[in-house]
Formats: sequence, C-alpha cells, structure tokens
Amino acid sequence: MGENGQGNNRSLQTFVKRTDVRLILSLFFSWRLLLFLVLFFAVRFVPLQSDFLGGGGGVINYLTNPYLFAWANFDGEHHLFIAKFGYKILTQAFFPLYALLIKFLAHPFSLNFATLTSAGFLISNISFLISLFLMWKLIILDYSRKIAVFSIILLLSFPTSFYFGSVYSESLYLVLSVGAFYAARRQSFRERSKSI
Repeated sequence: MGENGQGNNRSLQTFVKRTDVRLILSLFFSWRLLLFLVLFFAVRFVPLQSDFLGGGGGVINYLTNPYLFAWANFDGEHHLFIAKFGYKILTQAFFPLYALLIKFLAHPFSLNFATLTSAGFLISNISFLISLFLMWKLIILDYSRKIAVFSIILLLSFPTSFYFGSVYSESLYLVLSVGAFYAARRQSFRERSKSI
C-alpha cells in the first residue's frame, strides 16, 4: 500500500487526472448515445430492407434485431464469419487478431451470431475508449489541455467515427497504434529493450 493507504490508485491518478477521466467518459458516452439515437430513429422511421446482405449472420438476424445487428454490417460480417468458422474463401483479406478476440470473448457463452456480435461490439467500444485515453495522454505530452479536448471532440464528431463503435477492427487498430506511439514517445521501448 502507498503511504496514504491508496495502493494502486496513485498510478491511475498519475496516468489521467480524475477531471480528465470524467471529461473523456462523458464525451464517449454522449457519442454513444447520439449514435444510438440515430439508430433508434432510423429503425423507427426508415423501412428495413429485406434484401440487405449484412447484419451479423444474415438478413434474418438484421430484421429480427436491428439494434444489435446493424453494428455488424459489411466487414463486420467477415470478422464474425472468421470468428465462427475460421478462414474460408474471400476472408483472407482480414487480419486475425480482431476475430480471435471476438471468439475468445464469446466462447464461454456461445458462438451464435448474437453473442459474437455482442463480443465484437464490446471489444470495439472498449478499444476505442482506451484509445481516447491514450490519445489524450499523447497529446498532453506536447500540447495544452484545450488542444487535447478539441482533438477528442474532432475525432468523435468526424462523420465516419461510428466505425469505431461498430463490429470493425478500426478501433482495435487505433488503440494499438496510438498505444505504440505513446510508448515510443515516452521511450518505453528503449527502456524495456535495455532490460532484456
């Protein structure tokens, strides 16, 4: 335990200040709420297409539960297919890490498309949230808090930012790449290589 009996809380507080954590979380959850509202009104007022190809396991899943399966269209279909069946024809263009994480997270429950889609949705959103914190820390190294806030807001308000919250590998790529840049900027790679 630390000198004030706080234990590991001190390391979390030094990573991101509590007020900054609240700000990033409020921006993230506001973004998620906005995306859900768009989906809610779209499902209510725009007719669902019965000849639609996507939706996490096919058109039947999409039509029965569009609130979940709308997040697993196009490339998301391929990631779910790889997680369920492995690599087959036309899926070799997708890297395996995202599909492996989906399968790992869903495996204790079930490998049906609803569970796989939920796992992919969870992985994407957690990865994106972590990437926001890492991006914040990376920007704060050289710039003011105001610029960090503006950068996070710009990323969240970018018209195609909804891909980060969908069953796509973009959020996993973002967290890994921003994490690598942050570690390189903090010279963690050099320090770790000396200890090996």
